[in-house]
Amino acid sequence: MIYDPATLATAASIAAIEARHAGYLNTLVGAPLSANNESFQTPQTPMMVAQSVSQFFANPNLPIYLAGQITNSRSVDNDRRILKFALALEYLEREFYNLNVPRFFD
Repeated sequence: MIYDPATLATAASIAAIEARHAGYLNTLVGAPLSANNESFQTPQTPMMVAQSVSQFFANPNLPIYLAGQITNSRSVDNDRRILKFALALEYLEREFYNLNVPRFFD
């Protein structure tokens, strides 16, 4: 879905870091590094992701709105919409870390 090669490279590097974050959290709670020891993550659409996280936003419609703006057309404008959605998810992740990770070190 990403048009610009530089944006794609950035997104790929972010995906690698997100995998590390997930592995770290799973290790903290004693969960396996991947569901059912899978080698590959099952892809989800932006809307599937938005629906699964919307309950954690002060405005649950925000992730749904942002995901709904993403299209299948490859363009610089769509790349921006994808990055806005990813940034919203990053803010959510930061809050999760701020609230939950310290409890493992107290």
